[in-house]
Amino acid sequence: MIGRYHAPGSLEGWIVLKTDDPKAIYQHVAEWGEFLNWGTKPVFTDEEAGQIIAEINN
Repeated sequence: MIGRYHAPGSLEGWIVLKTDDPKAIYQHVAEWGEFLNWGTKPVFTDEEAGQIIAEINN
């Protein structure tokens, strides 16, 4: 876990994670799905995103 962030005055919050195994994150989310309404979104650095886009465009 890199950090947890909260929006004061709301019910919103974020957990930022870094992993080599995205399945583990999905599994953790599924375990709490009964209690929380949340989603997962992958994010990438500029360099990582550039490599992904380059691969798609080839």
